[in-house]
Amino acid sequence: MSDPSIFQQALHASPDEGREKVRRALLRHELDAAWPILKGHLPDGRENPTTLKNTLSGIKKLVTYAQEHGESLLAPSPGFASRYMTAIAGHAPATQRVLLSRARALYHALRELGVVGPDFDPFEEVKGPDLRVRPGEDKTLYDEDEVTRLVTHADDEERALVLLGADAGLTTSETARLVWEDIELSGDVVRVHGREILASERLTNALRAWAERSGGVLFARGSVFSLHDHAVRARLYRVCRRANVTYRAWRSLRHRYALRLWQETGDPQLVAAQLGFGTLEAVQPYMRLERTRRERAEGQGESS
Repeated sequence: MSDPSIFQQALHASPDEGREKVRRALLRHELDAAWPILKGHLPDGRENPTTLKNTLSGIKKLVTYAQEHGESLLAPSPGFASRYMTAIAGHAPATQRVLLSRARALYHALRELGVVGPDFDPFEEVKGPDLRVRPGEDKTLYDEDEVTRLVTHADDEERALVLLGADAGLTTSETARLVWEDIELSGDVVRVHGREILASERLTNALRAWAERSGGVLFARGSVFSLHDHAVRARLYRVCRRANVTYRAWRSLRHRYALRLWQETGDPQLVAAQLGFGTLEAVQPYMRLERTRRERAEGQGESS
């Protein structure tokens, strides 16, 4: 995409040539080849470089999804748009709405170019999530059954990864940067950035099993995982697909841990300390979420 000759060719292409270039490129899921022409047909005159960059990033997510699932962007199978929205459901509601708008922007450009029919829009009937929610009610979680399925379908490394999020509440960056010297399995403790987190039995067992690859916990040194932040999230995505669990962002594992800790202890200071929150205010969304879930369960019990 950085090759200036591609842009020069696109600028001088006739309408028919441009349409055919885009069609051929997207049939191969090659967005970079189509972008020089596509970007001139986006809605709302998106000429700001930052806006264009963000729009490209959002459209790339859709193209990557289509490629990974064997979908044609120009003739997708029924339910394609709904399945894509399910795939991005782990993002915050506002982010989902932004990604939906960028998917629609792609098909607007394709209609303008005549690559698809004038009324073709697989996302026309799709609605984004409602943003009118109370703080704390928009947090998505992996429930215990889903975590159990993830652990069951994971290999040794993936099992340790998943449980560091679900049973210790580590962030992706904390997980990626964790070193064996931070872990004290004899005392069931994980130390991260000066805070001491009590580890569950299944987490310590998973870490022991993973440490065996490095000669056991007595000899394991350095990074626990040779992964960067994005790779950690990618591993979770693959385990979700293998376990037939709806993918949600890594923070949904962390949300699960925080909510469970609050339910078990009712101690906001402990929750803040274990999660590394700077203020007790960060615990309030979990308190509201727990209350909302309890009230909902009580309401269902009364109606039955």
